[in-house]
Amino acid sequence: MKRVFLDTNILVDYALGHEYGDDAEQLLQHGKNGTVSLSASYLTFANMAYILKGKTDVYGLFHNLHEYIAVLPTDDAQLLFAHVLTLYCFYSHLR
Repeated sequence: MKRVFLDTNILVDYALGHEYGDDAEQLLQHGKNGTVSLSASYLTFANMAYILKGKTDVYGLFHNLHEYIAVLPTDDAQLLFAHVLTLYCFYSHLR
């Protein structure tokens, strides 16, 4: 099964119906159907809560998304490893 990492912009586009919201919805539908395995970082959900506050039902959205999106752990070991990388790689490693 193909694994797909969801970045914050994909989920925000979906939640707010932005330009790429339809594409994001199609991708999420594949996750619901079990044709792909979806994951996102805890930070993605934290950023979404901040961005979407007052614009949508954040808790309802998170409850729905959590049913088919795995939340990847972020811990000290990842942070300690990531700090020795370049800034770009650091950011990518934390996701």
